[in-house]
Amino acid sequence: MKNTLMVRGAMVVLGLGLAALFPVTCKAQSEVAPDFYEAANTEPASQPQPAVAVERKSPELQGKFTLAYTVRCPEAKLTPGEYAVSVDVNGIDRPITLRRNGEVTRLKARTAVHVDTPSQSALLIEKTWRGRKLEGVYVDGLNLILYVNSEGKETLSSRTERVPIS
Repeated sequence: MKNTLMVRGAMVVLGLGLAALFPVTCKAQSEVAPDFYEAANTEPASQPQPAVAVERKSPELQGKFTLAYTVRCPEAKLTPGEYAVSVDVNGIDRPITLRRNGEVTRLKARTAVHVDTPSQSALLIEKTWRGRKLEGVYVDGLNLILYVNSEGKETLSSRTERVPIS
């Protein structure tokens, strides 16, 4: 038994030795990455065209509204009086700009919700126990409510007032 193990071991070593003497040559490199490249298309690459000036569209909504009471909003407190409003729905962050007596308040619409019932453009103000709070702006024609707070609601509460924008 010991002799058969020795003979088998010797045969395996002899077989590996013979395999090492006759290596298989690999010629794949010459086919995959040749040193010579045929240049069929020798035309220069086309240059990019200069950028065309894009016309900036006017804001989707411009108008005026009057507040009879103080309203809180995320960036400021709106005091009673007449305001000019412009909403640019084309922008990425949908800026809402409010102007009064030279003061400019810019609000960023956090979410936009499409509604099915069209009506006049309006400021949406919610009455709470702490006072009145600006919820968003409804844009007529697009049927969008742009919420200025972080939580966009699918429906408005019964405590929401609409201040028309003319």
